[in-house]
Amino acid sequence: MRWGVRSSTGDNHGTAALCMREISRCLSESVGPAFVTFLGDRYGYRPFPAVIPADELDAMLAWISSSGSDEDKAALPALKQWFRLDENMVPRSYILQPVSTFLPDFISKDRSKQQAAGAQWWPLFEQMQAALRHASATLPDTVPDGASQAIAPRLKYHISVTNEEVIHGLLHNRARKQQALAILRSIDDMNWDTYNYIQEKEKGRAVKGYADWAEDGTIDKEAFQLQLKLKEQVAAAGLHAKHVHKYGVPVATQLRALTSSDYCMHLRAFADK
Repeated sequence: MRWGVRSSTGDNHGTAALCMREISRCLSESVGPAFVTFLGDRYGYRPFPAVIPADELDAMLAWISSSGSDEDKAALPALKQWFRLDENMVPRSYILQPVSTFLPDFISKDRSKQQAAGAQWWPLFEQMQAALRHASATLPDTVPDGASQAIAPRLKYHISVTNEEVIHGLLHNRARKQQALAILRSIDDMNWDTYNYIQEKEKGRAVKGYADWAEDGTIDKEAFQLQLKLKEQVAAAGLHAKHVHKYGVPVATQLRALTSSDYCMHLRAFADK
């Protein structure tokens, strides 16, 4: 989905919006299948919105100032610096500024300078992300009546880009029976509740790519539960039986290299289904 997305789009925080537009275009122009989702155990990247209605962000900033933790309050200077009010938007909204506004080397052609700017940006992003997620508890958890948006205000601060794509391309697509296909994979023999990829010296680095993790190496429980819920929603979305395929695979099989004959047989069996 993100192949061919220019670095300038990431600088402007426009990657997710671009993907949603492409999904809409596919749904409107395709005469056959238009959306295929592969969902495993990883929920994926969860950015906060790049455009936030003014009354919404003002309420969250007020909550952070009065009720937030010390860590949340420490994010206030960054939030006030990076979000600028656009009085001309309807409704009035705060716009997240391009990364290069304050860190021009983020789009430098010099790879080392670009990496150095990224090393400054991502901790700021994570600081703002955590504060906004906590403050989102003050927002409605259902879509307001008559609202044009498809996602509840609170969920916008917790949802992954992949989840949003599935909402647009499948869950809220009235023609999903004709246009959508879903493949739902689970790793059967993993005890995610106790697994720590940092402590697992033999295969931890490889397993890291199959789920979302906390800083201490344990599973990100919120992300894992959101992914389980998403797969349940897709399975219950009313697709044709042949258009939704659920399967499990042992972790050892999943981790085998593509040169392994066993893994090749696993992929062939999957493709045949």
